[in-house]
Amino acid sequence: MSDPRGVFEQPGWSTVVRSAALAGSFLLISPVASHLIAQGASNDRATLSISPQPELWPESPASPSTQGPPEGDQPLFEVGTHRAISNVAIRRADCQVDAFLKNELLLTNGILTSTSQGGLASRLEDGAEDEDEQYLTRPFNHFYNPVTNGGLNDLTSGMNSLQWAYNAGNNNEDWTDARDSYYRALTQPTRNQRLTELATTFFRLGHVIHLLQDLAQPQHTRNDAHRVGAEFESYCLTHYGTPGAISSLPSEGIPSFSGGTSPFGGIPPEFAGFWDTEQYTGQAAFAGFGGTPGLSEYSNAYFITDDTMFGNTRMALLPRAGAPALRILMTDAAENRSTAAAHLFPHPHIRNTNVASFYPASTTFVWLQREGTDVPDAVHYVDLVVRNGAGAVVHTTPSLFLINDDNEIGFDDVTYQSAASMLIPKAVSYSAGLMNYFFRGKIGLPTPTTTWDGTEKKNQIEIKNDSAEAFGQGTWELYYDDVSGNRTKLDAFDASAYSGLAAGASFTAKFPEVLCDGGYGFTLVFKGQIGNEQNAIATKTFYTANETWTGTFYTPSGSEYCFDVTNQCIAIFVRPTPPGYDIVGYLQFVGSSDLFPVSGTCNNDQLQFGIAAECGAYLSGTISGSTLTNGQTCCWYCPLDPPPTGPWFCGSVTGMERTE
Repeated sequence: MSDPRGVFEQPGWSTVVRSAALAGSFLLISPVASHLIAQGASNDRATLSISPQPELWPESPASPSTQGPPEGDQPLFEVGTHRAISNVAIRRADCQVDAFLKNELLLTNGILTSTSQGGLASRLEDGAEDEDEQYLTRPFNHFYNPVTNGGLNDLTSGMNSLQWAYNAGNNNEDWTDARDSYYRALTQPTRNQRLTELATTFFRLGHVIHLLQDLAQPQHTRNDAHRVGAEFESYCLTHYGTPGAISSLPSEGIPSFSGGTSPFGGIPPEFAGFWDTEQYTGQAAFAGFGGTPGLSEYSNAYFITDDTMFGNTRMALLPRAGAPALRILMTDAAENRSTAAAHLFPHPHIRNTNVASFYPASTTFVWLQREGTDVPDAVHYVDLVVRNGAGAVVHTTPSLFLINDDNEIGFDDVTYQSAASMLIPKAVSYSAGLMNYFFRGKIGLPTPTTTWDGTEKKNQIEIKNDSAEAFGQGTWELYYDDVSGNRTKLDAFDASAYSGLAAGASFTAKFPEVLCDGGYGFTLVFKGQIGNEQNAIATKTFYTANETWTGTFYTPSGSEYCFDVTNQCIAIFVRPTPPGYDIVGYLQFVGSSDLFPVSGTCNNDQLQFGIAAECGAYLSGTISGSTLTNGQTCCWYCPLDPPPTGPWFCGSVTGMERTE
């Protein structure tokens, strides 16, 4: 076998070539198609055995090969698998992103919302690809070892992927950058600017979930540097490089994390938990997880890789019921580096496998050689079986590795299938969970959304924390849109009553009437502490409640077409969702049963509100504060005999005020 690491050690290769060779955070292993089983990939554990070898100690491990890359071995980026995983993750029914965009931001197309950069879901997938395509430096930072909390330290080094994902000074596509884009997506003046920033938010979030998905490739959690096109990843791209193929796998429940501790100050444990809950730190007595593990912990503790096969184990005694213990002696192929100092992990241990079950009681000694990738002619597929202190099985990794008739241990398509069927669903579910965490900041508003404070002449709004975590120190802002989607901050928004909100708690804020200053939409934004995360964001786009205004109507004298009446008129203003008028609603005269549907615009302080049909109403005037002055109104009732021959009201409105 050629040494997949020879590419790093060949003298004279440039740094760029070394970087390209390492570029990887490409994913994982993939289940083998059913035809492979039909072609003879046997999993018969009952009838096959390996002849015992002479009871001799194995030789010292050989030095790794310095041979260069095989002829024709060219870089291949397995970015398609990341794109497919991201595609499936954001479209899961229990991924809340689509519903959040529709219900909280009133984007009717949700994750399919179009921007100048593309649809939002597509931008997420673009970001998941781009994290690998910038391969010269970024992939060195795609590793996380939960035993040491460190990054890649094998032939070269890099920042651990948890810190790289959250807030790295030299990473412009991390979580904090995504937060900044999200804030601008809510507060920029024009609709195009906001959509562009929202697309950037999803692009950066794609970068972050790429790093999380990499934890489902055990080489990335076991400090195992690998060349582009590593067998696990190439196999996955071939068989699971499309959303349809990934969707055919069993679905894992979406995880979430609360409390606990974080490996690094400044990174909330609820975020860090997707990487590392610190349940597993390499302890010798590890016997399974008490709660949902971080993805790095799961793949590190329950899987092996070509160069991290049982660490520096040279001999192990495997007890057997009713038979003598089986002695396993292990040596290493020349290209295998499992005994290298950087590759020593206590788990999985060969003692926690069922390898002893394949041999008769008369066999007391078996010699095995750590080979690694693409080992042919399997005769045994060995399972990892983890038990707790009471002896109950808490985890099984079927076909963790194989043994062939040359006493070599390693992997083939069947082992890749087994690993992928467990790891890819976790990559999908953890990605969806992290997206849910990003958009968890929710604000609840009552119905009707606003009430009117007649004393202060202001809108009142009851703001509720609809998130599962408390809101701490932070700022509240209110923005409103005009009919063209231009957004303006309402500086007179008064949230001084805020002093923090427990989950489910509320407080009252106020803002002045802005009927003629804006249009149909308001967006409320909180930026501050949510749970343990600083500079998190909660938001809500909404419309004010129906606004009822009343005033006195006086008919002018001397008009032959006007009834000689004095009455009140009522205007009910409704702010619609776009597309539509600035204002729609109804006009009614007290004493009449007619309610006229009307629409209009509000330009600066001039109101024009009405319809020009055969039967309808019209209202216009100047709004000053909460009062309509210099108003004019007309109203007629007869659809077959309209003015100038039919009956109608025509006159002025004085002192119309908002009374709700």
